[in-house]
Amino acid sequence: MHGELAFSSAGYAIVENVWTPSLLRSINAELSGLIPVEEPSLGGVIEELDIKSDFFFDLARDKILLDLSEALLGMATIAIHIKLVRRRVLRAGDKWFRQNQYLHQEHFGHDALSFTFPLVGDDRTFINDYAIERHSRVVEHEPVDDSELGVGFQYAGPFIAAYVPTGGCIAHHSLLPYRPNIGSFSDYGDFLVINHRQSPYRAQLRSLE
Repeated sequence: MHGELAFSSAGYAIVENVWTPSLLRSINAELSGLIPVEEPSLGGVIEELDIKSDFFFDLARDKILLDLSEALLGMATIAIHIKLVRRRVLRAGDKWFRQNQYLHQEHFGHDALSFTFPLVGDDRTFINDYAIERHSRVVEHEPVDDSELGVGFQYAGPFIAAYVPTGGCIAHHSLLPYRPNIGSFSDYGDFLVINHRQSPYRAQLRSLE
């Protein structure tokens, strides 16, 4: 479906045509019942959607995503987390970078990745700034006030602003530093983030089949 898929040298890949317009409408309809009526003006993060909704439980484990994560991580994979990120304004702390390997280290004993899907936007939507330099270890984070996720670290190396077309996603390795795209806050953004990790257990089961 997506040919030879691989991470860039830094650790991310842009994948087009993953979700149909019909599925995007169904996702937004399901989310409408999960978003608080009095939403903070800063937006926010709604965690563990797969616990709150059977629809999102199944979506995070969809075969298309499992095939994509297996191709990128080189092993059988499992879904471990799905959340909604609602960005409304740029906050001072959002200029700091972070790594998902640090944010979800209780889950990440093995290589992992994040799929980030824009749910609203134009034909292409800028999502995050990604470090160009590959990272092979977790960087120590510190608490960061007035930020999307509350922690981060200062990164002075080169980075790229990555975008994806509607219906597509960007997949990035959990060690790759990123931050919200600083230039994309002229409008709001809603993003669905789905984390997968390698599963040696499932790889072993497959070898016995």
